[in-house]
Amino acid sequence: MILFNYALSPYAEKVRLMLGCSGLSWVSVKVPPMPPRKGLDELTGGYNRIPVAQSGADIFCDTKIITAEIAQAAGRPEFALDSADPEVATFARSRERDNFFPAVRSAPAKAMMVRALREHLPITLMKLMKDRAKMGRASKVKMPNVEESKKVYQQMLSDLNQQLSDEFLFGGLPSIADFSVYHLVWFNVYLGNQAIPAEFEKLDAWYQRMTEFGHGNTTRKSMRYALGQARENQPRQIASEDIVQGKQKVSISPDDYRLDPVEGELVGESKQRWIIAREIPKGGVVHVHFPKEGFSIS
Repeated sequence: MILFNYALSPYAEKVRLMLGCSGLSWVSVKVPPMPPRKGLDELTGGYNRIPVAQSGADIFCDTKIITAEIAQAAGRPEFALDSADPEVATFARSRERDNFFPAVRSAPAKAMMVRALREHLPITLMKLMKDRAKMGRASKVKMPNVEESKKVYQQMLSDLNQQLSDEFLFGGLPSIADFSVYHLVWFNVYLGNQAIPAEFEKLDAWYQRMTEFGHGNTTRKSMRYALGQARENQPRQIASEDIVQGKQKVSISPDDYRLDPVEGELVGESKQRWIIAREIPKGGVVHVHFPKEGFSIS
């Protein structure tokens, strides 16, 4: 698997850690923290969120799809929302949906700036802040204020600490539930330089346990390598029951933020995903996979 990512992306960290836990080898292709992303835009058709994953001529958008691919490859059904225990999946969905923006807004701006300057030039950070402001204005999600966010985040920490009666949130092995909240805590600990409060001993032990998975066996490659893989391979075969007959042009976009649509020909549809075919520059066809959950098609 190829993963397009940048160091400070919380959703990329969620996937990087799952890859480390899974034992799968993977290729890292670094991309800018904001659009445009030359090369990647050619593969996705303009999808603007990170991370994105790739396997040959198949492109996977959104962590719901990426984690499902990891779960399948690693033989770990508990890593994917659609194959995990229903209670685990419900917990993962609700926690990530309700706590992501409060967690991000809770991190101290000054500490984040210090950390970000270790990764990016000042001019890149200026562009990043401008991009995030534009994203917020166009978002369909109501952003909580900082004080409200801090209260929600602290309550989340308390709830997680209370739930931990074993090594992980739902027993002795990690599941999608653990990975769906880890990156929220990571954002504050790593980027915000905020220690987990001392009274949450079980949560702190869990965080250290999760962190120890690391990012696994990874090799860094260039965008040229990824584009070459897409051009040199054919998309994988779509299951016969999921093949869409006829040439139907569609547009798919997220339904909350980063609303830019991606256009292509609908070639596959299952209960969980849509697959569209797109031609890429200099020859080749890719299949771009999107989850149905959280996305709209027209």
